[in-house]
Amino acid sequence: MSNPDDDVIEVLLRQHREVEYLLDLLVEGTTARPETFDALVGMLTLHESAEEQVVHPAVRSLPGGNAVVDARLDEEHEAKHVLADLRELGVDDPGFDELFEKFATAVRHHASYEELYEFPLLRAGRQPEDLRDMAVSVEAAQTVGPTHPHPHAGESALANTVAAPLLGAFDRVLDAVRDFSRAHGH
Repeated sequence: MSNPDDDVIEVLLRQHREVEYLLDLLVEGTTARPETFDALVGMLTLHESAEEQVVHPAVRSLPGGNAVVDARLDEEHEAKHVLADLRELGVDDPGFDELFEKFATAVRHHASYEELYEFPLLRAGRQPEDLRDMAVSVEAAQTVGPTHPHPHAGESALANTVAAPLLGAFDRVLDAVRDFSRAHGH
C-alpha cells in the first residue's frame, strides 16, 4: 500500500520503475527467469487493468484526453497480445528472448508516452485531492484485478470493471496451482 499522501501519478510512476527493473532483469538474463517473468506479467496486467478502469476515464474527461487515451489503448492492446504470446512460449523457448526484447522496448516506450502525455494532462486537469482519491481507486482495483493478460476481454473502463474481478479470481487460482507445482517439482 502506498503512502496515503501519494497521488495516482506517483503510484503509477513507482510502478513504471518496478516494471523497468523487472524488464532489465529479464533482458540481462536473471537466473530466476520463470519467477521474474511471472512477477512482470502480474504487475503489468494489474497496472494496465487499473489504468483502464480509473486513469483513462479521468483523462478522457479532459480537453484533448480522448486522443491521448486512444493512442495508449492501442499500445496496451498490442502489448496484451504479445504478453499472452510470451506466456505461451515460456521463458525457455528459443524464440522467447527475441520477442521479449521487442516487447520490453515497446513497454518502455508506452511508459514514457504515458509520462510525457497522459500524466501531465491529468495533473493539470485534476485537483490534488482527486489525484489522491484516484490512487486509492487504482490500488483497490489492483487488489482484485487479473494477474494474466486477457487480450479479448476489452480495454474499456466498463469491460474492466465488470470482468477484472472475475478474471482476477480465476487468475489467482491458476497462480496458486502454478506455484504449488513449482514448489513440488511438477
